[in-house]
Amino acid sequence: MTQSLTIDERTAVAALAKILLPGSNTQPSAAVIDSEAQAIDLALGSRPDLFESSCALLERFEGEAEHFLQDIPARDFDLLSTLICGAYLMDASVKKALGYMTGNRR
Repeated sequence: MTQSLTIDERTAVAALAKILLPGSNTQPSAAVIDSEAQAIDLALGSRPDLFESSCALLERFEGEAEHFLQDIPARDFDLLSTLICGAYLMDASVKKALGYMTGNRR
């Protein structure tokens, strides 16, 4: 059975992602990790060991992303940044914008 985040957990990830990776003139924002994006599912599929601890952490999120990130312990920040950065780098539009090669290597 495939594990999946709830819509509230996905909304929390999207809000936190926008703070962690706001983007710039040369780097896309993590706004691509929205509540319906497949990137978060790909990241959790690659790291199923993060699922339960991510859900437990996201349950504590109450809508204020900046304060939440400032107040959580370092191990929780590491967990979220691993999940969010992984999802970000798995998004096709991000790969394209960053010039990452896609498809088979030769």
